[in-house]
Amino acid sequence: MEEYGQALRQFRSSLMLTEQEQQEAQESIAGNARLSFEYLLFIVLSAVVATFGLLNNSAPVIIGAMVLAPLMNPVLGIALGVVRGELVLLLRGLRCLAIGLLLGFIIATVIGWMVPELALTDEIMGRIHPTLYDLFIGMAAGAGGAMGQARRSVAGVLPGAAIAVSLMPPLCVTGISFALQLGAAPLTDVSAFSMVYGSALLWIANLAAINLAAILVFVMLGFRKIRQDEDQKHFRRRVSISAVLVILLTFPLVAFLQQTVQQSREQKTARELLTKFAVEVLDEEAQLDSFRVGAVDPRTGWRHVVATFYSPRLPDRSEVIELRETLAETMGSIELRVIVNPVYTFRENPVEGSISERPKRKVAPEDEE
Repeated sequence: MEEYGQALRQFRSSLMLTEQEQQEAQESIAGNARLSFEYLLFIVLSAVVATFGLLNNSAPVIIGAMVLAPLMNPVLGIALGVVRGELVLLLRGLRCLAIGLLLGFIIATVIGWMVPELALTDEIMGRIHPTLYDLFIGMAAGAGGAMGQARRSVAGVLPGAAIAVSLMPPLCVTGISFALQLGAAPLTDVSAFSMVYGSALLWIANLAAINLAAILVFVMLGFRKIRQDEDQKHFRRRVSISAVLVILLTFPLVAFLQQTVQQSREQKTARELLTKFAVEVLDEEAQLDSFRVGAVDPRTGWRHVVATFYSPRLPDRSEVIELRETLAETMGSIELRVIVNPVYTFRENPVEGSISERPKRKVAPEDEE
């Protein structure tokens, strides 16, 4: 046991920065956490790039916005202010962060309101269902960002940490969702309020995770200097606030994770049932093209399910009703919409050398020669 303790002490001592390194790192972090024209400019640019990348469903553009966004700088400034007990740095970081978040939100909302026929792309929908995994990602990215800011030798990890934590894209999704809430475009499959809630929870969880991880890293690097008991008490109180916030955020994130797992199971079951319906009920050559499961309608409590098939035969009404009842056993009350695109297959007759059609149409008497 003593050997493990000694190894741990050696590991921590290897991480500790010298007084000069700490001073240089603090000056750099404090300078980056200052409200400036450059900071506001990059907030505007990253918000514009992220919003249009989300609307255009372009992952490379969104990654570019993540690199441009300077939102991690004030978060690290807040963490260092907590560790060093410097109220001025803490408040400066909070002000810088608040203004950056508000500016990014306003820009995304205005763009979302002005864009005609606003569509919910996969990049947007992927940021409205955060899970507990996102909290772990934020913790890891925050630790990497803090280490990269403090140690020049590993400064190259900063772009990767910025990409991993992705503060600006979910913030812009919140702005776009708020524009939808104001009536920028009609929604059918999901409510604008749930989009605002989910995306806001994602970037808030990221902020809390980055802050707590950065505090722990700065302590390990030796930035914490215990001066007196009263100072130690204030430090523990500030760290406790960050830790409690992270713990509180785990509850809705776990709920989202459970919901995601449940939806994944429902999607898998629905796909199996719809595929079986296509082959066994419609036609042996019928295929399931796609299906979409909407959110629960708060007014009716029903979910909208749209299934699209390719088939040479149209289903009877009774067959569709039976399919809806089968799906309802797994998914609860649903409103099913079935779309069938007709398919005609032509094959060469190997005996007569003629062309035969599938499916065979019944010829009306007036069409017969």
